[in-house]
Amino acid sequence: MAYKIGNNSQWLLAKNAKLVKKTAATQNYVTATMKMPSGYTKASLLQAYKGKPSASFIQACMKGMEQNDFSRVSSG
Repeated sequence: MAYKIGNNSQWLLAKNAKLVKKTAATQNYVTATMKMPSGYTKASLLQAYKGKPSASFIQACMKGMEQNDFSRVSSG
């Protein structure tokens, strides 16, 4: 058996190796979407990184967290 390691096209050869885990069949994945609330702009984001977020930017962030419920375990 041979195992490919990473994306560098390097192979690990194993003598007397046993298959421990089979990969699952092809899964149907759902494309993740994200809604950007009004008030969440590049300019307000840059201002927040300077340590001075505006009240409207904070509200936009809170609204975005409520609107977007992405989970990496729910659909892969």
